[in-house]
Amino acid sequence: MPRGSPGTVPPTAELLLKFPGEEAFDDIAAAGDQTTTEVEITVVLPPGAVVVRAMLLADVTIMNDTATAHKINLDVDARPLAGAWATYWTVDGVVGFPAADGATTGKTCIIDISALVNVAGTYGFRFTVNQSGGANSVHYTTEYCLVITYEYA
Repeated sequence: MPRGSPGTVPPTAELLLKFPGEEAFDDIAAAGDQTTTEVEITVVLPPGAVVVRAMLLADVTIMNDTATAHKINLDVDARPLAGAWATYWTVDGVVGFPAADGATTGKTCIIDISALVNVAGTYGFRFTVNQSGGANSVHYTTEYCLVITYEYA
């Protein structure tokens, strides 16, 4: 087909695919580094597609389940299926809860993970949290969406 015909894509066009993950729920009642449930996202690319960029939208909603003050550090970790975990985003003291049962907040970050997600495959994502309030319960709801920009080689 001639270039520009219906149903064709110019060879330099960049296209987007979105891969949402499932929502995960965790109750963490321990100090020190703790991980949330791993969420797996499978990337499927059209034949001949080459990944140009991979961006991860990571969202966490945090609810204090006790009347205990907390200071919470957050990391976003990622890995290829069954591979080693690596941290792609980290921030200390990002959440500070007063001693109020039910206090809630949320954090969302957009992370370039192109170095990890550069081919079709299954990838795992999780938050590592470190809460200073000791063994008091905090609820975490996590969601992830992977946005792939690709082009045809």
